[in-house]
Parts: sequence; structure tokens; C-alpha cells
Amino acid sequence: MKNKKEINLENFWYQHEYFTENYVEKTLTDEMVSTTESKLGYRLPESYIELMKIQNGGKPIKNYWINEYAKGNEVEEIGITGFFGIGSKKAIPYLGNMAMNSGLQNGNIHGI
Repeated sequence: MKNKKEINLENFWYQHEYFTENYVEKTLTDEMVSTTESKLGYRLPESYIELMKIQNGGKPIKNYWINEYAKGNEVEEIGITGFFGIGSKKAIPYLGNMAMNSGLQNGNIHGI
């Protein structure tokens, strides 16, 4: 990854049955990335693709990050419950199938 700060991806994912069942998808392929990018109409960040190739979705061990570059009214803290895998057909459990048809719910891309 070519980030300003290197992130240790080996210990990025929290392992728990709930998150594996509800967030993790099958191993990411280049074809899955291409299909998703075509449906979205833009390219996904390379660092995000690299992360999803390690594990395609899940819950990060660290669930918030400080935006040290925030200015004015920008968000200073970013909280993340989990990442749905690229190509995910999974819904947010408490929204059921409603989330599948909505595209973007709570910052998560569905049905793409």
C-alpha cells in the first residue's frame, strides 16, 4: 500500500462468527472488482482493493480513526462497524431485504 502511514493489515480484522457470516464474502477476484466498478461508475481505491484481497469484508479490530487532517467543520473521528465485501449481496441484519434495494445504507454499499 502506498499510504502516508503504513497500516499493519496482518492484524486488521477482528475474527468473530457473526461478522464472518454477515460481512465476509468469497475471496475477491479481479473480475469481481471490475464488475463492481462498472456498476458504480468509478474505480475503487487501490488500497481498499488490497485490503479486501486479504479478507473480503469483516469488522476491523480498531473501529474508529482520528482524521488528523480535519479542518473547520470536517469530521475529526471516523467510526466503522464493518466493511461489507466487494460484490456483497448481504443486508444489514436489522434492515433485512430493505437494505438490499437501497444501494447505500449507513455508509455501506449493498447489492452491487
